[in-house]
Amino acid sequence: MGQRLSPSGQQAASALIHTGSGGLAGLVLTTAAAAATITVYDNTTAAGTVIGELKCVTANHSKSIMFGTPIAYSTGLYVALTGVGATFHVIMDKDT
Repeated sequence: MGQRLSPSGQQAASALIHTGSGGLAGLVLTTAAAAATITVYDNTTAAGTVIGELKCVTANHSKSIMFGTPIAYSTGLYVALTGVGATFHVIMDKDT
């Protein structure tokens, strides 16, 4: 990983964020009407190895985390979002 940090931009639904290898450097989750969770997979779909999860347990709240050392992924970066009106951002270090 070469520390070329890239933001995903705001996402309002589950999405394939990156195909290929890289490192998960950070997550931001913002809730609206209800609690929300994002689950991050090392895959191109919501299956396989979970490499991260972030939860906001109340409405109208934000939570973020930055990892000192990015969490490596090899297949892709897929984020599954639950929660009405919630949004998220992913910060990653793309190898490809």
